[in-house]
Amino acid sequence: MHKNTYWYVFFLLLSVFLIFSNGRFGGDGLENYLTTESIVLDRDLSIHDRAFTVKEMHSESRGVIGKDGKLYSAYGIGMPILLIPLYLSGHFISQWFKPELHDYIANFSVSLINPIFIAFSAVVLLGLLIELGYKLRVAIWSVMIYAFSTMILIYIRSGFSDPALTLCYLLAALAVFKFNRSKNKI
Repeated sequence: MHKNTYWYVFFLLLSVFLIFSNGRFGGDGLENYLTTESIVLDRDLSIHDRAFTVKEMHSESRGVIGKDGKLYSAYGIGMPILLIPLYLSGHFISQWFKPELHDYIANFSVSLINPIFIAFSAVVLLGLLIELGYKLRVAIWSVMIYAFSTMILIYIRSGFSDPALTLCYLLAALAVFKFNRSKNKI
């Protein structure tokens, strides 16, 4: 199979997913965003210790009060750690704009994580299907059905961690099959 096929599938799906993503996080995703912001800017995990300036989005995150009296996200630090590169890119880009646009730009940048993860998971699924012996045409059609006919499509507009978990599971399955195949060749 031609290696560019993976790139074609990735960029095709990413383009479609970016068109339909909403460009902002709310709810669980907002708490992940605020935790990421605290990790990057404050070097701690507490949220709501700086003003959130997106007026169209009220800070609806609730958080959990810690022993020190500060507010923390109830969702762990896995997703906030994965969001750091996108937050840093949004933070860097926002330096060229008015300071009050920082949260808009950084939140938009961070909201791209799930479309990227879902497009990557589709490519990994394609590799897994090829590894299992399916023909390229069947594998590509299966990936398109996965991308556009399953629940995964809903996650392009959310801040949930399910696309990251799906990507990890698919990577693990692909690694197991590749390892098993290489082990049998020896």
